[in-house]
Amino acid sequence: MKQTSIFDPVSCGVARTVSYVTPMNNGHMHNKNELFFLVDGNMTAKCNNEIVTVKGPAVLIFASYSIHSGASLDDKIYDRYKLIFDDNILKSDFLCKMSNFVKNNPLTVITLDDTKKQILLSYFDRLNYHNSAAAMELLATWMLYELSCWQLIQCEPSPRSRTAYIHHVMQYLAENYQENITLEELAQRYYISRAKLVCDFKKQNGMTINEYISLIRINNAQNILKQGFGVRETAFMCGYADASYFIRKFTEYFGFTPGEYVRSLKTRNGRL
Repeated sequence: MKQTSIFDPVSCGVARTVSYVTPMNNGHMHNKNELFFLVDGNMTAKCNNEIVTVKGPAVLIFASYSIHSGASLDDKIYDRYKLIFDDNILKSDFLCKMSNFVKNNPLTVITLDDTKKQILLSYFDRLNYHNSAAAMELLATWMLYELSCWQLIQCEPSPRSRTAYIHHVMQYLAENYQENITLEELAQRYYISRAKLVCDFKKQNGMTINEYISLIRINNAQNILKQGFGVRETAFMCGYADASYFIRKFTEYFGFTPGEYVRSLKTRNGRL
């Protein structure tokens, strides 16, 4: 089957949002890592099946290919920056410890004091100022190095985990979610037993491999529908042989059918 990728090709990007109440959604994923800088406010973050409560100022790093979302806890100001960066930025020699930590932990939380908060704000001010991709990547690299020093103070430097390969499994599944991938094929690909694969994946992500594939397919389906593809075509492109089953899974996840979602997009676009 032809590969259809809806992943963002941009290596680094930044955005800021200030609001009062933001509800928890079903989650989304990227082929990039997401750094979430909570400047002020309180939030609940969900990554795969792990839920944490965080008080700002703090930084949350969602590893690439994780299913994650966030929501405010109260009606106070909820001020946050978001930085998207790919794994290549973590390949610098001085970021190897953070790279290993992020890949072994779908969610990393780093608490900040006022001094560290001001340092990060200065980085994000400069990231917003520069339009050059090269300049943004350089600034992001130095900011991540600063964060890695703070993170190592707060967390025990963990040795390379025996389940580090799970991140590669997640990447493989995210890039091949349209195919009918079996547990036997995955186990052979990573030279481990099927039982160990199933156990390690559930332990690190809080969900089964089939549940993860289902989440990837449904999240990608929403983006494919946005591109104007029909419901049956979208089902096929996401790896569903039965469109009725796809419609049922989509409705269970989002609370509305693919057809209702398409109609809402048309109504919204008609107002623009």
